[in-house]
Amino acid sequence: MKRLLAITAIAILLVAQSDVCSGQWKQCIGPGDHLALCVASIDSDVFVGTSEGLFRTTDHGVTWGIVSPPISSYVIRSLAVQDSSLFVLVGEVLWYDNANTNDSIYGHEGLYRVTQHGALWTKIDQALPFDSLNAIAVCNSILYCWVEDYSVNSPNEVPYQSTDLGEHWSRTLPLSDGYFLTIAADQSGRTMLAGIADPYLSTDSGSLWSPVHLPDGNNGFSLVTSSFVLDSMLYIGAVGQTLGNNDNNSFAFVTSVQTAEQDIATQNGYQAWKRMTQLDQSNVEKFLNLGPTLFAVCNSGSQSISGPRWFAESTDGGTMWYPRDNGTDFGAFSSIAVCGKDVYAVGRDFDYGRTVVYRSTDTGNSWQPVSRSLRAQTCLAVGAIGPVILTCSQEGLLRSSDRGGTWQAVGTGLRGPYVNTFFADGPNIFAGSDSGTFISSDSGMSWTECDQGMRGAGGVYAFARIGGTLFAGTVGYRYGTPTGNLYFSTDNGSNWTPTSAITIGPITALTTHNDTLFVAGLGIAPVFTIDAGKSWSKNNQSIGNVTCMALTHSGLFAGTGTPNGSIGSIWHSTDGDHTWTEIDGGVKWNNLTSLVTDGKNLFASTHDSGAFVSTNDGSTWQRINQGLDFFFGDYNGSNLTFYSLLMSGDDLFAGTETGIWLASIADIVGPSANVSQSSPKEQSMMARPNPFTRSTMISFASQNEGYADVTVVNLLGQQVARIFSGELAAGGHSFSWDANGMPPGMYECIVRINGRLQQIPMILERN
Repeated sequence: MKRLLAITAIAILLVAQSDVCSGQWKQCIGPGDHLALCVASIDSDVFVGTSEGLFRTTDHGVTWGIVSPPISSYVIRSLAVQDSSLFVLVGEVLWYDNANTNDSIYGHEGLYRVTQHGALWTKIDQALPFDSLNAIAVCNSILYCWVEDYSVNSPNEVPYQSTDLGEHWSRTLPLSDGYFLTIAADQSGRTMLAGIADPYLSTDSGSLWSPVHLPDGNNGFSLVTSSFVLDSMLYIGAVGQTLGNNDNNSFAFVTSVQTAEQDIATQNGYQAWKRMTQLDQSNVEKFLNLGPTLFAVCNSGSQSISGPRWFAESTDGGTMWYPRDNGTDFGAFSSIAVCGKDVYAVGRDFDYGRTVVYRSTDTGNSWQPVSRSLRAQTCLAVGAIGPVILTCSQEGLLRSSDRGGTWQAVGTGLRGPYVNTFFADGPNIFAGSDSGTFISSDSGMSWTECDQGMRGAGGVYAFARIGGTLFAGTVGYRYGTPTGNLYFSTDNGSNWTPTSAITIGPITALTTHNDTLFVAGLGIAPVFTIDAGKSWSKNNQSIGNVTCMALTHSGLFAGTGTPNGSIGSIWHSTDGDHTWTEIDGGVKWNNLTSLVTDGKNLFASTHDSGAFVSTNDGSTWQRINQGLDFFFGDYNGSNLTFYSLLMSGDDLFAGTETGIWLASIADIVGPSANVSQSSPKEQSMMARPNPFTRSTMISFASQNEGYADVTVVNLLGQQVARIFSGELAAGGHSFSWDANGMPPGMYECIVRINGRLQQIPMILERN
């Protein structure tokens, strides 16, 4: 597909006369689509707090679901756990301080206690005299909250504590006010170590606190970045000013509780703490105990500049440290949590502004990404088989069975990074890629290659079926010139044969109506066959590089694009590909990427300009861009590139340069625009059910008695059934049409009474 996009150059669509449609797009997302700020676990549940919501997984990161707070803001700033309660600090982004580093200025939104696996949210900050809440932590069964107090000249962080899960709060920790970073306690809860700008130590479960004096500190400044208590040993990571040097440097220190107590009692200065010199300039952000091994999470940058994260390990309590090469670049590390025997770490990819959640099952020796990021991915194709939605991005094939709510990595046996097209065919679904053709009989979970006779022919971009014959269109390149052909298979894709009755060229679009196959592609005139490829009818009217086609009750539509970026168009044929008329609908089109229809409405997608809908056979178009008014990295939602559209039930899915988007068709066209008898002349005529699988009841009314002729025609205008012919009295009438034996597709019932004409389109679906 990448090579095809080189031919269909990036388009610029100029809207001449087009109202904006009210359809609201929503993005199908995962925890990897946002800036993750924190991670925590309760039993088997792992929660990731991101810039746009709280995500939860119960299957080790295979699938993720969003746990939305009952408020408008979705910025999860901090997480803390006590027993079975998850405490969530939700912030509101007021403005971005630095677009390059994604630093944000937050306002207060709320502090919540979340139980029942994310189902119940209880607000617990009513008793806090806050201006802004900045951080939360749980230590020794006490919930701490740091409140930014604006009652003084400059804001200071004031600590509060709760011993009853946030029901009541009291001022605590008689420490100097400052920016909170870390707090830790030993297993007994007696010894506590806190970093609130300066380090503080408590040996009586937090009732009394004393300042800790670290070596190599000067001018009374030491910013504690991490603290840890393990087996009566205290660990601190800090940023300070070296004696005689005003530059900030990072250090890590260790001491025993007993020695620290003596140091505080005797005011002996800096004697208690031993500097772990192997961690100098390592910017230790967190200490972590995994069995017999002590880990330090380090930042290769500095306190103010983020760099790649790495791990150092010690098996002797911090005397010797060794870097651990686990083959994983965590990027900007956000948080880490232990869940049973597993460890989850959150890293940030600054190139895409997204988060990657990693899981380790072997105490950090190896890590596997478990988040499914869609927003930062290019999703070229979207497919469906029943309720299952499939898409393919840089991360591989993803599958959703809940309308894009959660995604699962699948695709065993599928080669290649991208899929160009999906084709649902009864119980099977086919995938066409630049690496071949693949079939799945288990809704996309596993795939088998099925391209014998077609290998090396280029990428597969289109499928279609007529009866027992399956067709596939390919696009390849030879010395920079596009090539391709149409292949057919009579054994469900196991073997393929190129068509010999006609030489066509690179095929990008196939569509069918009854026994007719329409074929179009790059630089070739559309052709069609009515006998499964034995003979062909060719139209010498060239309409350009056809990239997509769709059939409605009013005829065949084709979208075009050009290699040099000049204006393409939408073309319409009402006589089955014999003649074509260019339509613009008030829009100057460039590079159409997809056309789909629900039988009445027509939807189009483009490069760089989003999607459009027409409810009147292409006469006019409305732009569908509501919900796309966002900026994500270099992406401007108003100029988003759509690669593909998919209709699934009442939903419209779009594969774009920033992942998968979803919109309700009813929201786009309105509740009445999809009703078949919407025009005045059709007010008294209806077909129920419509669509249908076997038979439908056709009802209409006549003001006067007279001779009536009721027929059914296919999309080519050919009569396929005469339901009634004879005299009818004035009033209402109903006739049943049994379509048994008719191929699925679009039909039209035509009623002629006394020279008056009534028509209604009907859709026969595969049973």
